[in-house]
Amino acid sequence: MNDIAGAILSSFRAGIMAIRSDGTVAYINPIGAKILEACSLREGENIHPRAGENVFFRVLSEALSMNYLPTRVEAELPRRDGERQ
Repeated sequence: MNDIAGAILSSFRAGIMAIRSDGTVAYINPIGAKILEACSLREGENIHPRAGENVFFRVLSEALSMNYLPTRVEAELPRRDGERQ
């Protein structure tokens, strides 16, 4: 990712993850990495083999097989204590 795109994406106050059409994670901003630290998803990893782990990965994996790809997904993930973030 070029410097300007990385600077813009890393400045967001929400978790950002970009996935290539083949399922490879292209970018995760620092907040996104913190949110996803429990599931250890990293840049360069492909999400398709992990689709069976949980609903979040399954939705991401299945979205890439759609005829018209979604431009974004917003999700509220529960904290470890079950409360919403």
